[in-house]
Amino acid sequence: MRIAFYFAETFDWNDEDLEGAGLGGAETALVHLSRAMARAGQEVTVFNRTTRPGRFHGVNYRPAGSLRPDEPWDVLIGMSYIPGLADVPARIKIHLSMADSESWVRSYREVVPRVRAVFTLSPHHTRIIVERFGVDPGRIVTTRLGVDPADYADTPPKVPGRLIYCSVPDCGMGCLAPVFRLVRRRVPSATLVVTGDSTLWGRSDPGTAPYREALAGLPGVSFLGKVPRAELIRHQKAAEIHLYPCVCNELFCLSSIECQAAGAPTAAFAVGALETTVADGETGILVRRPPEDPRAVAELAAQVAALLLDRGRLARMAAAARRRALDAFTYDRVVAEWLDLFRAWGG
Repeated sequence: MRIAFYFAETFDWNDEDLEGAGLGGAETALVHLSRAMARAGQEVTVFNRTTRPGRFHGVNYRPAGSLRPDEPWDVLIGMSYIPGLADVPARIKIHLSMADSESWVRSYREVVPRVRAVFTLSPHHTRIIVERFGVDPGRIVTTRLGVDPADYADTPPKVPGRLIYCSVPDCGMGCLAPVFRLVRRRVPSATLVVTGDSTLWGRSDPGTAPYREALAGLPGVSFLGKVPRAELIRHQKAAEIHLYPCVCNELFCLSSIECQAAGAPTAAFAVGALETTVADGETGILVRRPPEDPRAVAELAAQVAALLLDRGRLARMAAAARRRALDAFTYDRVVAEWLDLFRAWGG
């Protein structure tokens, strides 16, 4: 099949930036989805804001403006608004939703009649699209994101007591200091690696200054900011627990499933899609108090400390997290399911 992705939002990037300058969640997912489709034998093109077109890992990258109305596709997958969507000759048109707003799609009322289906990233995401924007549930396919197993094939030794935070600054860094301070009281040898900043989303300001300051006086904290992807994966594999005191409306949470694939169960507030990305009590720990509840921080810290001290339970949870992530949440598996749908729909 000839498959096109259209994502004209965000900044100038292409496949090379995943392992190079670094990418945000939506861009990272698109790179992996398109690579998996190419591995499955499909002819894949990504239309985005790149000024560096070319072919990478079997995927063609072209500027968004080069999408022509006379160029036929078997499947056209829009992640943002496509001008002239009705005129683009494609057998199947999909809107892949990557947000909980209409900022990238303009209007679901405008787009939905022109596509075969809206793909969402989790049951939580589906509920938002149905309840907030009135999309017919029968027009929605609930899917998911995942990991590339090759990134997590080896299992180097863990650093005992190591925690990692590797997500958007504003989604949880603000709670790291009080949680980690309480963890250290019970487990003095615990350490914390903090990665990620807003430049991954094309912004000039890393957005980490207030969080860095709050963590600066705590022993055992390494605040790394943005790191190359290979280094990020090394830190994920070295960590024993993915600490994510999430305060944002996660629609899937790539950092969680990546850390689970690395054998680091997630410990988080039960916010948004974390309810399904994490199997509570099996592949991680979810605290079911609202993040604004003063007791939530203390409960999360207590659960993390207890898990670090119960080495048998931690080992079982780490094995289960890795097994589930590498079984159900790989991009090859997700893409195989998509291709089956496309064939059933006449693609």
